[in-house]
Amino acid sequence: MRLQRLFILLFFLLAQRQVVAQVYPVQGNAVLIPPYSVYISDYTSRTTDRLILNVALKDITRPELRVRLRIRIESQNVRIETKPEYIGSELILQGGIPLRLNGTDLIEYFNPNNLSFSGITRGEFEQKGALPQGFYQFSFEILEYYRGVKISNNITAPAWLILNDPPIVNIPQDNAKITPTIPQNVIFQWTPRHTGSPNSAFSTEYEIKVVEVWPSNRNPNDAMLTSPPILDVTTQSTSFIYGLAETPLELGRRYAMRVRAKSIVGAEEYDLFKNNGYSAVVSFVYGDACDVPEQVAAFSPAATRLNVKWLSRSNHTGFKVRYRQAGTTNWYENKAIINEVEISSLKPGTTYEYQVSASCGLFEAQYSTVATVKTKDAAQATYSCGVPLDNIILDPTELAPSLKVGDVINSGDFDVKLTKVSGGNGQFTGEGVIEVPFFSKAKARVEFTNITVNKDLRMVNGFLNVTGAGVDIVPSGVINFMDQLVENLDQLDTLLTIVESNLPDEMFDPNAFVADEHVIVVGGISSVYTNGDGSVVVVDKSGNQKTLPAGKTYAIEGDDGQGYLVDQKGKLHETTAAVAAKAGNREWNLSLRFSRSPQGVHGFDEGKRQHSC
Repeated sequence: MRLQRLFILLFFLLAQRQVVAQVYPVQGNAVLIPPYSVYISDYTSRTTDRLILNVALKDITRPELRVRLRIRIESQNVRIETKPEYIGSELILQGGIPLRLNGTDLIEYFNPNNLSFSGITRGEFEQKGALPQGFYQFSFEILEYYRGVKISNNITAPAWLILNDPPIVNIPQDNAKITPTIPQNVIFQWTPRHTGSPNSAFSTEYEIKVVEVWPSNRNPNDAMLTSPPILDVTTQSTSFIYGLAETPLELGRRYAMRVRAKSIVGAEEYDLFKNNGYSAVVSFVYGDACDVPEQVAAFSPAATRLNVKWLSRSNHTGFKVRYRQAGTTNWYENKAIINEVEISSLKPGTTYEYQVSASCGLFEAQYSTVATVKTKDAAQATYSCGVPLDNIILDPTELAPSLKVGDVINSGDFDVKLTKVSGGNGQFTGEGVIEVPFFSKAKARVEFTNITVNKDLRMVNGFLNVTGAGVDIVPSGVINFMDQLVENLDQLDTLLTIVESNLPDEMFDPNAFVADEHVIVVGGISSVYTNGDGSVVVVDKSGNQKTLPAGKTYAIEGDDGQGYLVDQKGKLHETTAAVAAKAGNREWNLSLRFSRSPQGVHGFDEGKRQHSC
């Protein structure tokens, strides 16, 4: 019994001694600054304090104490600690004065050469430079420098070491087709996945990168790694608008895009994301390609017309055809909504260049390669009095949608070149000029009101009223100038042509001059001159100017008695106001009279009537 009491007494004495032994002369605390990195090197950085260890010698009567450290980094599966045989640098503690150490001061203790590893090999640690994710305790013990006896409490700092998930790209979706707009406006938007993480105490920037995927069947990830970026910007927002300031995207091309989240702590960037912060690469197609029309071809159905056709695509919404005479520089343009267009008012026997372009909504394709086509030669016309016209089928069902100045329409047996026109959908009002194929191709001015013109540019209903020469155009469009002529007017036309070709160029008869336009100058004429482009400038005595377009003949009449006649080449002929007035309002009254020739050998019956033309 006495022995049992002695044992209990010894037990309490030993327990009391153990309690007293837990009071160490050195105390301390450790702090890890969030966010917590899985990379040990981040805690020993020289630029920022990520790890702070404070230790103090409580005995203020002791001048100094020489010590060293032992560290331990421990999770459920991993244990890394200072090797027992390693003796670190000497630290000196002074009584009552705390010593503050940071990661730079402790860098030797985190050197893999001075650590032992459990749950992870040294090779794995050195290869990755990172700890496996998990909850860790960073522990520090103060040892008496020479004896290696522990003289401090167990100083610990907990940390949850995890890598955050990179963002997810929401817009555009992978393999999406983006509808193009004008101006360019493509939205990139993503969702961050680290904001709810316990390890998210940092600022975040996002790096957006876009590359073109060419050819389009190339792996977008490969293109992202090797192709030069067309966009590489950084933002703190979770969206970005690819607008006018960025490189224009091409229709039908495939592009790849990804976002990288970057954690910024102070002035430094830390790798706190999986996959280095990179999202998955998404690719998208920018609309449909607006391709150039194919199989473009043209032919000449008539001496003054061309038909151009081509093969269209499903996304083509309109077309433009431009043409010009070969060897010239100015293009003329026609628009169409179907894959065919007719070009009129061209020169017979002339080579033209043409191209076709398509539009796809708001976007336009390039023009096709330049091609050439030649209009048919003008047929040699023969005219005989009393010979009926060819039977021409006038289709009134498909009407011409529009006409413009310079177009040539057909009325009966005559072409009418329009000098003024208004209206549409087959009904037109305006003025024009008929060139009579005989009488040395004399011209007659006409005007018309609400005539009907079909798609073949033939007048199918209405009247042309002659206003400038004695030519009658009957409602049916059939012209008959010579009612009872017995000789073929081809011979007369040939003779007149021969006479005309033998007249000297300098011969000018003001009394035979017929002007396209009659210009009256009120206040008197100060001067008249021709510009380099062929236009004619008339200046009255008050200094007012009027410019007359090139290519026409003019009779300029001044109320001061002066007059000028301007031929089609722009040459000025000074005359009187009276002569100019007649030239501007001249009408022809021609007649043919046949009589017996003194050398005639055949009989001749003289007619009793004269036949006016």
